[in-house]
Amino acid sequence: MKTSRKEFIAEAEELLEESQKFVLEIDETLSTGCNPETINALFRTMHTLKGISGLFGFQVITDISHALETLMDDIRLGRIEANREVLDFLFRNLDILNGLVAAVSRGEEDLKIGGSLDEIESFRVSQRGRQSQDTPGEELDESIMKVLSEYEEHRLRTNIKEGKGIYMAKAVIGLDVFEKSIEKFTNAIKSKGELISTLPSSADLPEGFLGFSLIFGSSRPLDEIKKDMDYEVDTLIKPRITHQPAFAPMTRQETPLKSKTTTVRVDIEKLDRILNTIGELTLAKGAVKRIGIELVEDYGHTTLVYDVHKISQTLERRLAELQDQVLEVRMVPIGQIFARLGQVARRYSRETSKQIELAMFGEDTELDKYLAEEIVDPLMHLMRNSIDHGIESPIERKKKGKKETGTISLKAYQKGNHVLIAIRDDGAGIDIERVREKAIEKGLITADSGLDEKEIIDLIFTPGFSTMETVSEVSGRGVGMDVVK
Repeated sequence: MKTSRKEFIAEAEELLEESQKFVLEIDETLSTGCNPETINALFRTMHTLKGISGLFGFQVITDISHALETLMDDIRLGRIEANREVLDFLFRNLDILNGLVAAVSRGEEDLKIGGSLDEIESFRVSQRGRQSQDTPGEELDESIMKVLSEYEEHRLRTNIKEGKGIYMAKAVIGLDVFEKSIEKFTNAIKSKGELISTLPSSADLPEGFLGFSLIFGSSRPLDEIKKDMDYEVDTLIKPRITHQPAFAPMTRQETPLKSKTTTVRVDIEKLDRILNTIGELTLAKGAVKRIGIELVEDYGHTTLVYDVHKISQTLERRLAELQDQVLEVRMVPIGQIFARLGQVARRYSRETSKQIELAMFGEDTELDKYLAEEIVDPLMHLMRNSIDHGIESPIERKKKGKKETGTISLKAYQKGNHVLIAIRDDGAGIDIERVREKAIEKGLITADSGLDEKEIIDLIFTPGFSTMETVSEVSGRGVGMDVVK
């Protein structure tokens, strides 16, 4: 079996196993209220499965996971209620995906799905028609509702519907302690309820400080909310309930899948523990070597002393080899990631009818395996954006005097103890005015906001932000650059 196919099977199995666990958790919490983070996590697994299956060229799996992702998007936005019927439908389709991955592991090329795609779309449309149109939240200030994303607005209305109070906490934080302070602040809020939205504020701020307003829902009264909270908290809507529903714990997987691959994903912490053990053995080896030297001084070069010396040398050599082998397991050439991105470029260039030439530099640069796993998705989203947003169509490039084939360069190189990775395209660049217009339209900024070019560009990392008018497989959902950040 090809290495690329093994990689796909290992990743797909892991994602589908996670998906089944998330659906089980949602099923267990239907009566007490579904955890929105679990629903979001399930949406993300479908989004990732769609990406990797497309990356490796398994179009049938891409199509089904894309359809299920759209269904999950409707659920997380409140357009479809998460009920037993919906969960049973998800389980059935996860079984279909598991079957397709198993077929891939057997080397089958012609994957069949019958009418699954039409069934998913019909089911999604039918469920959307059943959802209640009750939309509490009109008592909130209209200026607040305008700046919320669709998902944030849904979560706010859900909190109100469940009888929870809606609060706004205001914070002014210095740039020198911003990262730690905002993390501590948000964790404090999450311990008391659900963080719905984080809104930047620029009114009357001293130099070197950033202002934020955090909107959250909680069933706790204001006096309890303010405990251990160092910032100002205002009540927007008072709670109607005095308890919080407890999310049921994750149940164990009832039907584990037999793995179709010999690939083992090892937690990097386990490798760290092995390295620590090697370090302790190295100290013991040093003691053996010292004893050998003392024996030579006391007894001369006897057979016993020679054996101790030989054992000491063997131990030293084998420990060095073992340490190198463990470190080698942690390191992978960046070329493996570049190869995946090359598949992305080829696929999406066809889908967007654009001609793309990929230039790669520094493929032999090695990267820690943990980091390599973490950066695959962000790099894939950057590649997609370069193709869909950056590179112009052949006709547009010709009008501008450019060659019709666009170029995307991938470059990796070491700088000290760091590895730097750069993705660059020779397209039109970021349309600053378009980003600004879209941000105003979504209520992220006002028309008179005095943002400079860099601040406007930073808006593309906002969750849910996209300049695309329609959602496609390539982009448009506003989750890609959020993942990159």
